[in-house]
Parts: sequence; structure tokens; C-alpha cells
Amino acid sequence: MPQFASYLSSFQTDPSNQAHISRRTFYRNFKSKDDVINQYVISLLKKYTDWILQVNPQTYKEVIDDFFTYWPAHSAKLALLVKAGLSYKILDNANQTMPVFFRRFHLRHPSVA
Repeated sequence: MPQFASYLSSFQTDPSNQAHISRRTFYRNFKSKDDVINQYVISLLKKYTDWILQVNPQTYKEVIDDFFTYWPAHSAKLALLVKAGLSYKILDNANQTMPVFFRRFHLRHPSVA
């Protein structure tokens, strides 16, 4: 975890140096530093939704229980994002991802209210 904290700290000043690539290469693949953070958060949320669909909870209570089973393994990295003032990135991306997940869940389980 110290590696991620160090990465996040130095990333905010020069992401290309931290990634050991040229600035040109970095910005060819990402529009901005924010784009990298967004991609990271989106990948975390995608891994979560893929995982929860594999677990296949049958009720909303099981979805909630599974939520609290999954995220503790990622809490240290999420806490670093919060500490860096980037909690809004987590919330913005979750607000886009989670409604889609719950629609998919409800389509699979129409009798669950």
C-alpha cells in the first residue's frame, strides 16, 4: 500500500515520470491526470459489478451483504483517493455505474422488490 500512496502523491505532479514513460506517450493514451484516476475508479467498479453478478445474490439484502464483503479489500486504496481530495471521483463514477448494475439486477430478479 505504501507504493500506491507514493504513486498517487507523485502522480499528481508528473504522471508520465511516475509511469516511466514519456509525457507524449502518457497524453496520447490519457487526456489528463483526471482521466487516469477515472479509469482506475471505473475499473474498480467494473470488477465489483462483474464479481457481484458472478456471486449472483438473490435479494437486495444479499447484494448489500456482498457489497460489504467485497470492498474492505480495496478500502486502503479508496482511502488514499479520499485523502488526496478525489472522493468525488469515486462518487461520480459510482453514480454512473451502480444504477446500471441495479437495473441489470432487477431484470434478472423481477420479483425482488
